[in-house]
Amino acid sequence: NMLNSLKNVGVRLFNVSPITAHKVFTPASAAEVNYVARPELENNIIEEIQTVGKQILLYGHSGSGKTTIIRSIIHQLGRKYIRTHCEKATTFNDIILDGFDNLDRYVISEKSISEMSVCVRCTRFLPPQLTPQRLAKMIGESELVWIIEDFHKVDDAEKKRIADLLKFFCDNANDYSQSKIVCIGACESANELVALEPNLKGRVSEIHVSLLSDKDIKAIAKNGFKLLNINAHEELIEQIVYYSA
Repeated sequence: NMLNSLKNVGVRLFNVSPITAHKVFTPASAAEVNYVARPELENNIIEEIQTVGKQILLYGHSGSGKTTIIRSIIHQLGRKYIRTHCEKATTFNDIILDGFDNLDRYVISEKSISEMSVCVRCTRFLPPQLTPQRLAKMIGESELVWIIEDFHKVDDAEKKRIADLLKFFCDNANDYSQSKIVCIGACESANELVALEPNLKGRVSEIHVSLLSDKDIKAIAKNGFKLLNINAHEELIEQIVYYSA
């Protein structure tokens, strides 16, 4: 049905691409196959990720590409990440527990030694050990980037604790240089978070991700059609840009 519709609006079809349209055009998820670079913004984020001790707050309107760009950059740098998603009902403890759960780390709870063998039994961390400080240490040891998405949705009291968490990670960088948090939120949310913890000033980078420009949208459309082996008329591309913007 999609191919027939494209024919009706002036699209010439070539050999069918093995890549599906749902993989190429992803309005509700991070772009992977059809990622279009934004060099100036990317270079700014890369500089801050590579700055030891600096934590990052990415903010901007929904659909501006915040999650897409940070995932692409982390991949470019050869880093690994864990991800926590926030909702209105999410508490700070939920965030910490999710961080530990994503790490999937175990500790030795019992060890018995005999002449023939060593028996080791592993269990998950016990609740008293699930502290922000310990989590920061473990993420630092694993050289991971922790992405916390939609932090702006949580209550103000929980935001204050997230601000404290960022400070833990700043301090933790003295021992673990790769220790890093990237918080992703809506417009103006970065300023609100920094205001809750004065000690974060100068230690957290607030980076605004603007909405895609007409040039960016056109590049996504053209590159997407190319990946699908579709030759679209320029007029159709312009219409896509107009309605997307």
